Amino acid sequence: MSMVVRGLEEAPSEALTYLLEMVDWSTLGRPLRDVLEQRQKMKTWTPPAHLGWVPSLLHLCRLRLRAHLGTDVLMRSPAVTQLPVPLLLHDHLLFADIKAPGEPHSGSPSD
Repeated sequence: MSMVVRGLEEAPSEALTYLLEMVDWSTLGRPLRDVLEQRQKMKTWTPPAHLGWVPSLLHLCRLRLRAHLGTDVLMRSPAVTQLPVPLLLHDHLLFADIKAPGEPHSGSPSD
């Protein structure tokens, strides 16, 4: 666990945000939440407005679907288009609103 804590302490802000987009951050243990809070206080990381300690139900659902379907390779395949969900949700299920570290950001994702 200490290697994970150290990784969060030293991770670039952009990478930290990206990581948190891919997990249910409400399940993080106290030591990891302490690191995030400390980084906020030290102004070495500012969470985007849509990140909170309680993820939205929509985010939890897409994380569950992602876990069920498998890896990012599968999620970026036509499998998502075959899911019985409205077409408007396909990009959301593909995590298209989440920019990888280093990709240009066009603004905050909307909820």
